[in-house]
Amino acid sequence: MPIIKDIDELVPIARDKCREFLKKCDEAGLNVAINETRRSVVTQMIYYLQGRLDAASNSKIIDEFNRLRKMTGFWELSRNEALNKKITWTFESKHIDGKAFDAVPIKDGKPWWNAPEDVWMQMGLIGESVGLIWGGRWTHKDYPHFEIA
Repeated sequence: MPIIKDIDELVPIARDKCREFLKKCDEAGLNVAINETRRSVVTQMIYYLQGRLDAASNSKIIDEFNRLRKMTGFWELSRNEALNKKITWTFESKHIDGKAFDAVPIKDGKPWWNAPEDVWMQMGLIGESVGLIWGGRWTHKDYPHFEIA
């Protein structure tokens, strides 16, 4: 299942807050794109497994994990990414219910994943100003993540 970026896939309150967030980012001079909205349970499980595969496992486990990723529309991960790069800390996510979205700053027409913290902070403050919960405040920081209460 490919990543869903369509704001219309969000529940109405999240959709409205997302649009307000994007408008305020634009007014602040921040070029921001929505990277992901609604997420399937399978996608959430794939995200959860990433970074949690046993390093002692043989390469067959990683090959099977990448086969599952490809079958569901995702790209193949390197061994290091598959073993070490965690991207979520839960099986449950508000993305599944259409109550969350991920946003990324854009620089030179491309996602700016390694933007300085002050850029993420500006985005986070804007999200909070429209009533969203920002993942940048969590113990396991998730700067792109915004959700409704």
